Amino acid sequence: MLFALIFTSVTVGAQVQKGDSNIGTNLGIISQKGDEPLLSYSTTYLSLNYQYYISNKVSLGIAPAWNVSKVLDGAFAVRSRSLNFFMDYNFLSANGKVMPYIGVKYTTMLTKVEFEDLAAGIGVLGGATDDILDPGTIPGGGGITLPEGEFILEYRRSIFSLSTGIKFFVTERLNIDNNLTIGTVLNETVEAEFFGTSADLGTDDPGRLIQFTIGFGYIIGKRGS
Repeated sequence: MLFALIFTSVTVGAQVQKGDSNIGTNLGIISQKGDEPLLSYSTTYLSLNYQYYISNKVSLGIAPAWNVSKVLDGAFAVRSRSLNFFMDYNFLSANGKVMPYIGVKYTTMLTKVEFEDLAAGIGVLGGATDDILDPGTIPGGGGITLPEGEFILEYRRSIFSLSTGIKFFVTERLNIDNNLTIGTVLNETVEAEFFGTSADLGTDDPGRLIQFTIGFGYIIGKRGS
């Protein structure tokens, strides 16, 4: 019933034209898989985006994004920010109410993993979560005392993704955007800061990710307006 009301209120020709822009915001879920615990998690994120239509069917865009901080296993917090560059091909419909699209995306992402409970974090990484001793000692390590200070890992990734989605036009300009993206990490470097010392840990497992987003967009610049 809701979508029926939405669609009957939309006039024909509500879709994009060359020279239009679309600004929007999206809330999404990202699920990442890797060979180690720090690279296998799911979290939510918020993104802003700007799209420019270089033709009636092709658009270029940019979208910065920030994830909602998530604590894994009660041991470490994951915080990410990324910058996404994308190109979409849009399938215009005769009634102007929906607009499916497919696209490609290139992402640069910085993920910081901060150990909030160092002993527990080392236990998770070492697969020893059932043998965590007193705080400040290495699990299963004979009570070795850890030095004071922060332990932070920084993952820098470049990601190539394929995406598909559909825009539902609520009005001639306002649209609801649903998008699914599947990506592969092209390369990754890891740096660590622990107990006041920095180190380059080289490369790590590339990993894969899946993203689903839903959000709102607004078309700017239609001809004749």
